[in-house]
Amino acid sequence: MHVDVLVPEDDGDPIVVAMAGEFDLANVETLRSHLRGIEPSRAVVLDLAETSYIDSTVLGVLAELYREGIRFSVRNAQPMVAKVLRVSGIAKLVA
Repeated sequence: MHVDVLVPEDDGDPIVVAMAGEFDLANVETLRSHLRGIEPSRAVVLDLAETSYIDSTVLGVLAELYREGIRFSVRNAQPMVAKVLRVSGIAKLVA
């Protein structure tokens, strides 16, 4: 599991959060700590190209941050990860 948060110098450009590996209860706090500092006014792109698995704890973190005003879009989700986002309803929260 690895998370890279790329914050561009221009406030108009989105923050890119590249997630690689499997994300579940064992490492969800690491993911949460990376996402906590993001200001709600910034656009955020979750790049899931190298994410092979997410569980309900990750979905909970995304829903929690959405309630706090952080808006996400998702790109490059692997088919199984995209299905989890869609079936859970989280896909409706992200652009």
